[in-house]
Amino acid sequence: MYRVNEYIREKKLPDRLKNKLLAYYEYRFQGSFFKEKAISSTISNHLYQEIMIHSSRGLLDTATLLHYLPRNVIGNLMGILKPVIYLKEDIIYQSESEGDYMFFIISGTVTLITFHGKEICHEKDGGHFGEGALIFPDRRRLETVMALEVCELLRLNRRDFKRMFSSTSTFYKRLEKIAKERQERMLLLSNSRQTYLSNVAQTANTMENNQKNEHAETPMNDITKTENENKTN
Repeated sequence: MYRVNEYIREKKLPDRLKNKLLAYYEYRFQGSFFKEKAISSTISNHLYQEIMIHSSRGLLDTATLLHYLPRNVIGNLMGILKPVIYLKEDIIYQSESEGDYMFFIISGTVTLITFHGKEICHEKDGGHFGEGALIFPDRRRLETVMALEVCELLRLNRRDFKRMFSSTSTFYKRLEKIAKERQERMLLLSNSRQTYLSNVAQTANTMENNQKNEHAETPMNDITKTENENKTN
């Protein structure tokens, strides 16, 4: 933590950023600091995979998407997933942004929000999101994802995904189906929202035009009424 505090002083971080950085390090290392890369580089690949499977057992127990993968494939997958931590209210990615990753949730809860601000769903321990970036590389993100609490995630890069799973593999097909269904749902919600707003705007315009017509007609009626009264007199 000494180096972290030195970094904070050097960068002259305000209290908000300082507290956020310290909270991140406290959660990430929980008081234990060690060079993981230095340790992993000295052990065999098989042992490293076994360690990764053991340390990720919470995710493997709850992530139904991974339940059908053979143990050796899971070991390889755990070896290429990158751990990332987001604090409460952190934006993990924005809608309309380009994406190269999908995420698995070890712990925590995130909310998925459409471009128009409509909440789609929550994903929590064992869940996943962002899979569209792996299947549809030419499409931009349709949703914004925000952490509702401290979230410990594993990030899968598209390049590693393509290297591990062919487009004809069962896992690829399963993920493709999930990505299509989620994107269709988001597009449906976005279109429904757009239609609703369009109808509201149309109704408001109609009411405004009716009011204008009423105001325009009133003076003429008053004039006609006055002329008739004068003739009678």
